[in-house]
Amino acid sequence: MEDEEKSSFHGSLSRFAYVSLSSFPPCHDQAPQKAQAARPIEEGSNKSSARQATLSRNREGDPERRRTDARSRKRNKLGDAAPDACTHLSGIPDCVAEDLDVLFCGINPGHMSAVTGHHYANPTNHFWHCLHFSAGFTQRLLLPSEDFTLPERYNLGLVNLVDRPSTSQAELSAQEMASSVPALLTKIARFRPHVVCFIGKGIWLHVERALKLKGDAAGTKNAGIREDLTHLSLGARSQGQPAAKTASTSVGETLFCVIPSTSGRVVSHQRDDKVALFKVLREDLERIKAGTLDTGFMRIIHLRADSH
Repeated sequence: MEDEEKSSFHGSLSRFAYVSLSSFPPCHDQAPQKAQAARPIEEGSNKSSARQATLSRNREGDPERRRTDARSRKRNKLGDAAPDACTHLSGIPDCVAEDLDVLFCGINPGHMSAVTGHHYANPTNHFWHCLHFSAGFTQRLLLPSEDFTLPERYNLGLVNLVDRPSTSQAELSAQEMASSVPALLTKIARFRPHVVCFIGKGIWLHVERALKLKGDAAGTKNAGIREDLTHLSLGARSQGQPAAKTASTSVGETLFCVIPSTSGRVVSHQRDDKVALFKVLREDLERIKAGTLDTGFMRIIHLRADSH
């Protein structure tokens, strides 16, 4: 009787005994995830999981850490150089001449441009593509190394707001950009192009602040610049004072315009969108030179080539 009770008791316990999955033949219909879930939990795994979850929460809860990680991922994706990669590099020379059709103004030289000594040298930049495929600013697609030929061959010019190169625009301070505006305005007054095209709205905003064009005493906004960059923004016109005019200068006024940056980073406007804006600029340039473009609504800015 006693043996029967023991046998019955052990038989009841056997229903709750742990049985290794390895003792069963393989089942091809069973999902691998389920087999893994049936494995016994190793000692210390709960502590490890909790520790990882805490680290994850700390990382997600730190805004500065998230921004740093995002910038790092973006730099790696774009193949950018390290922030200090340009400290030993100098700026690149302007490509300018008097009476240019268009003087294109960028923000500052990037790392690739500083290394090669040529404007818009990064292969992801759309500038040279836009210049050629926008109804013919150039007869063929030029290489960045041919930038110095623009003034003589195509009557186009290239300058930057800030001379100092950097791996990204974010490395430029607002003070550095603002303090560079007077020198840029002096160049414009000295060389007097038909059009100055600011490649990037941020450049114009610094010029606008320096010229105090945000509004007059009555609060009227400057009518010369449209904030919407969906279309080409022809802007205020610059006229030199009599003392700044020379006999060799045939341009009576310089028009300012703004288009989106040609950098490949700018995703609000794709390459074809930028080509279309360059095309509008080309068409308006012809009207400017023919004297058929109405500039009467634009504010006049008086610049002197010998003043800052």
